[in-house]
Amino acid sequence: MAKKNVSKSQKNILIWLIFSLILVLLLIVTITTAYFSNSKNSSGTIQLGEIDFTIFENNVTFQNIVPAQTINKTVSISNSRDEAGRDVRNLGAILFRFTFSAITNDLGEDVGSQNVNNFSLENLASIVTNDDYTFCDGYYYFNGILMPSEQTYLCSGISFSSLIGNEFQDRGISLIFNVEAIQAENEAYIELWPEAPSNWVSIIEHPNWYIYS
Repeated sequence: MAKKNVSKSQKNILIWLIFSLILVLLLIVTITTAYFSNSKNSSGTIQLGEIDFTIFENNVTFQNIVPAQTINKTVSISNSRDEAGRDVRNLGAILFRFTFSAITNDLGEDVGSQNVNNFSLENLASIVTNDDYTFCDGYYYFNGILMPSEQTYLCSGISFSSLIGNEFQDRGISLIFNVEAIQAENEAYIELWPEAPSNWVSIIEHPNWYIYS
């Protein structure tokens, strides 16, 4: 009978030993699987980009222009803050479009019933340009992206119609280029120029299509 009690006590001791051993092992695992951690904050400044450009022309004086004449008047754009294309700090790539108009001042009674100042020449004067532009609804859209420091012509000449009459004799003519530029990234033209012609959009989105078409 005593043997049975001793045996039972030994079993209880053995169970507690095993339980204690398991508890120690769990503590060891818990300790060995702990990780060191730390956290720090960092701050800095990011310089945002800017859209800017320069419009300039050849400084050539033209006098005694007659109907049907074309003059070599060049007007250029530079994606920079100077004509030389050197000041490009913080400038981004741009898309641009422009309109052209020509007016002459103080025509007075010479235009008969149209007795107004700043008389529009409408189609009597037009620009000479090339395939770098898509024309639509009065706008000339540049068929590409103008990178910082890059330059291109808006026009290489001005043509005067043979329809210009005597009322324009000895008058000064003002040539007006209105240029609009937007960022080239992130398809800004979709929101800002929703009226842009589809063939120009195809060129901008798939430039190889334009090159090989």
